[in-house]
Amino acid sequence: MSAPDDQSYKAEYEQLQSDYNASLSVKQKLEKQILNFEKNIMELEEMYSGKVIENRKLKSDILNLNDLNSELIDEIKKSERQVNLALLNTKLANEKAESYRIHVSRLEERLKNALKEIQVLEEAIDKYVNSSPQTTPGSPNEEEKDEIYTKNW
Repeated sequence: MSAPDDQSYKAEYEQLQSDYNASLSVKQKLEKQILNFEKNIMELEEMYSGKVIENRKLKSDILNLNDLNSELIDEIKKSERQVNLALLNTKLANEKAESYRIHVSRLEERLKNALKEIQVLEEAIDKYVNSSPQTTPGSPNEEEKDEIYTKNW
């Protein structure tokens, strides 16, 4: 009986040794997988932190672009107000110029009428001067006539 017991112990020991070696192999494979998982996790964490930094930079760039956009919108509104003011000033200047043109036209018409009156008066004076005797005593000579004409005018 002792022999089968040794044999059974030996077989059991070999079985245990085989199971142990198989378990050890599985353990090594699992450890290798765990190391690969840890390596992958570290790589993902690095990628994630890089993406977080990149995302923060992009958010900062977006905020800067929004600020620039707001400034541009303000400048555009300011320019629009200036253009509208310039258009209004141009319109007012055109209206004033038209008013001056009308006024000048009226003045020109009055000047033409005054010139016509002057021409009529000059013709009347010429007729008067030419019709009166030149050397009658007490009548004015040419210089006196010019002075009278100038004074009366």
